[in-house]
Formats: sequence, structure tokens, C-alpha cells
Amino acid sequence: MTSIRRWLLGWLIAGLALAALAAGFGIFRSARSEANELFDYELRTVALSLPANTEGAATSSHGLTDFRGLAEDRLFIEIWNRKGNSVYRSLDGIELPRLQPGIQTIEHREYYWRVFGVQQGGRYIQVAQPISVRDDLALRLAWRTLWPLGLLIPAIIVIVMLVVRCGLAPLSGISRGLQTRSFNS
Repeated sequence: MTSIRRWLLGWLIAGLALAALAAGFGIFRSARSEANELFDYELRTVALSLPANTEGAATSSHGLTDFRGLAEDRLFIEIWNRKGNSVYRSLDGIELPRLQPGIQTIEHREYYWRVFGVQQGGRYIQVAQPISVRDDLALRLAWRTLWPLGLLIPAIIVIVMLVVRCGLAPLSGISRGLQTRSFNS
């Protein structure tokens, strides 16, 4: 009787664990993909919503930023005038090449960047974000999505154990009844 219970519990819990891992992986990939789409949308929105009066703006002196932290989105914005001269840069110490319009991923000095560029009238705007920052933020969003699944797994295991015990109760009764009978009955 005990071997049947162990066999059922082992296979049911292993099956549920594998299903939970597969679901968790799917949820994680989906959340990460959606977060990256959201970040791409953010790059476009920032580029398209910049005011037109940045033609004579001075370059910002925020300094070189450590991209390993998660304090903010850490966007880098650069604007070029009609002549191709840089008229605005949101962070000093970063010099990304001017790319073709659209969204793309590039490698530049130890970092991979997601870059969106757009021509607006007489200026060209380029907004960039390090992939490492995007990945860290996407990872945090995905984990926030997955933690309820982590709480649900122990509850499912307890429910499986109770169901197996109740389901095998009639067999346990028969087994006890057979043990009390004499060999000659």
C-alpha cells in the first residue's frame, strides 16, 4: 500500500513540478518580451516628444553613468542639427555613432545598446538605452510576475498529498481488513 502511495505522489508531484517549470519559463519569456516591447515604445515616445526648441541647447553635464544600477531607465539622447552637428547630448562621456532612422541594436564600448533614431524636420534625434539596463528591468518585471507561482506550488503539493490519501483510503481499509483475517479464511 505504501509503495502505491509513494509511486502516485512521486509521479504526480514530479509532473506538477515539470508543468510549473514549463509554465514559469513561458511566463518569464512572455513578460520579458513584453517588457522589451514596452522599452522600445518608450524610446520612440521620448524621441518623438522632444520639444523643437533644443537647437541651441547646451550639452548636459550629468557625467558618465554606471549602467549596472537599476535606479532609472537611463536613456541617452542626442540631437543633431541640419548640418550634422551635435546640439544636445543628455550625458557626457557617451559618444554613440549617428545611425540610420529606425530601431536597432548595436555594440559600442563594452555595452550593447538599443537605439531609435528619427529625422524631424531639420534635426535628427537619437535615443538609446543600454541592453543591460533593459534586461535588468525586464528580469525584475518577470520575477514579479512569477512569485505567485512560487507560492502556489507548495499549496498544490499539499492538495495532491491530501487527494492521494483520500483516494487510497478505501484500499487502506481493504488492506487492514485482509491483515486481520486469518490465513485460512
